[in-house]
Amino acid sequence: EVELKKQLMAYEFELNQKLRGQERQDAKGMEQLKEDGKDRREVMKQTNSPKPAKKFESSGNDILGGGIGLDDFTPQIGS
Repeated sequence: EVELKKQLMAYEFELNQKLRGQERQDAKGMEQLKEDGKDRREVMKQTNSPKPAKKFESSGNDILGGGIGLDDFTPQIGS
């Protein structure tokens, strides 16, 4: 009975070692899947990103014939 108990304990230990190894391998696999997913998302983000918005502002040549004459609209303080 003692010998069978030793064999059973040794077998249980062996199974636990295999289980821990498999759990470690699974954890590494999950981590690799996460990293691969991040990489794929980054590539997709780069390829699907919209082009920069087009600028509609002029390049400084927007004065037509002397401006619009805002000199008549100066603030009157105290009158």
